Amino acid sequence: MTVNLKGFRKNVMGLLAGQLTRLGLQAAYFVVLARMLGTAEYGAFAAALALAALVAPFSSLGANAIMVRNVSRNAAVASAEWLRALGYSVVVGLLLALGVTALTDLIAPPEVSYLTIFQVVIADVIGVKLVELAGMLWQALGRTRALIILPAVINACRLGAATVVMLMAPDIGLENWCTAYLVVTMPIAMAAVLVTTLKLGRAKAGFQLRWSDVREGMLFSIAGSAQNVYNDIDKAMLGRLSSVTSAGLYSAAYRVIDMAYAPIRAVAAAAYPHFFREGERGLYAAMHLTRKIAPLVLGLGALAAVGAFLAAPIAPLLLGADYAEAVDLIRLLALLIVLRAASYLAADTLTGCGRQGFRTLAQVGAALVNVGLNLIIIPTWSVYGAATVTLVCEGLLALVLWSHIWWVLRREKSGRGRRRLTKSRYRRRAGRRTGNRSHEPAEADKNPPLSVSS
Repeated sequence: MTVNLKGFRKNVMGLLAGQLTRLGLQAAYFVVLARMLGTAEYGAFAAALALAALVAPFSSLGANAIMVRNVSRNAAVASAEWLRALGYSVVVGLLLALGVTALTDLIAPPEVSYLTIFQVVIADVIGVKLVELAGMLWQALGRTRALIILPAVINACRLGAATVVMLMAPDIGLENWCTAYLVVTMPIAMAAVLVTTLKLGRAKAGFQLRWSDVREGMLFSIAGSAQNVYNDIDKAMLGRLSSVTSAGLYSAAYRVIDMAYAPIRAVAAAAYPHFFREGERGLYAAMHLTRKIAPLVLGLGALAAVGAFLAAPIAPLLLGADYAEAVDLIRLLALLIVLRAASYLAADTLTGCGRQGFRTLAQVGAALVNVGLNLIIIPTWSVYGAATVTLVCEGLLALVLWSHIWWVLRREKSGRGRRRLTKSRYRRRAGRRTGNRSHEPAEADKNPPLSVSS
C-alpha cells in the first residue's frame, strides 16, 4: 500500500485548520487563566495538571493506541475496540484519580489540596481522555471531523468558563476554579461517548479483558507516561523544589512553546494510522512515509521555533507584568520545537513497524535522566535549570531513536536482521516495478482512509 500524498495533504490541512482553531482558543484561555490566577496559583494549577498528565497514559492501559492500530487495518472491529478502550478508560481512570489524590502530600506542592488534585485528575484523565478516544476512533475510520471539532469544543467551553469567572468572581481561588474546570469538561466527555456508542451500534463481541492486549497496551502506556514525565514533571518538581511562582513562570513559557508546536501536531495526527499501515511491512516501509513528511515536519518546526523566539516579548503584554521573566524562558525553549519534531519522526516510525518496545525503553530512559538532573539542578538554577534539562533530554531522546533506526536499517540491508524487506522489494510490493510507469494503484490505494495524540 502506498500513501496517497494528495489525500494526505488534504487531511493535514483539515487537521491543521482544527489545530489553529484550537490554538486560538487555547491562547485566549491561557491569557484569561494566567491573569485570573496570577503566577503563584497558576503555578499550583500547572503542577496539578502535570501530575494528571503523568498518569493519563495509563487510563486506558494502551487500549487507545491498540484501537487505532486495529481499526486502521480493519474497520469491522471498530465497535469491539471502542467498547474495550472505553471500559479500560473509565475503570482505570477512576482508580488512578483515587491513587494520585491519596499521594497528594508526597507529590504535590503544599499549596495544592486533595480536592484540587482529584478534580483535575478526573477532568483530564477521564474526561479529556474520553473525548480524545472518540476523536481517535473516528480518525482511524477515516473521518477527521470529530478529531478536529471535539478538542475545540472543550477549549471553547473552558475559555467561556474562565472568562465568566474572571468577570464575575475574579477572586474565585484555585480550588473553586478546579470545580468549574471539572464541571465544564465532563458533560462534553459524556456526550462524545454517547454519540460515538450510538453511531457504532452494538459490538459483535462483548467487552473482554484480554491479558495479551493489556501486556501490549502497557508498552504504549509506559511510553506515553515517560514522554509526559520529561514534558511535565519539571513543573511539579519546580512547585516542590523551588516555588509555585517559578512553576507558574515556567508553565507559561512552556505553554507558548506547546502552542507553537501545533502545526507539527496536525501532521503527526494525520500520519499516525499511516505509520501502522506502512509499518506492517517493516522498517523500510515505515521510513518511506517518514522521508516524505520529514521536510514538512522539520520545516514547520524551524519556522515555529523562530516565530516563538521573535514573539517572546509579547508574552508579558498579554499575561501581565508578573510574567516578564517568561520572555527569556520562551527564547531558551524555542529550540525544543525542532528537537521534538525530530524525535517525533523517529518515535512514530518505530511504533508503526512494531518496534514499540525500544521506543518505550528510550522514553523511560529519557524520563529517568530528566528526573535525576532536575533533582540536582532545580534547587540551584530553578526555571533555567529545568529548561536546560528539558532541552538536553529531548535532544538525547532524538539521538538515541535515530541511532537505533540507522542500526536496524544497516542490519536489514546486510541481511542479518530478522526483517529483510529491502527498499527494492518494498517498491515492487507497492506496485512500482522497473519500467512500469503506467502503474495504476489498487482501488484501496486510490481512496485510502483518512488518518489520525495530550
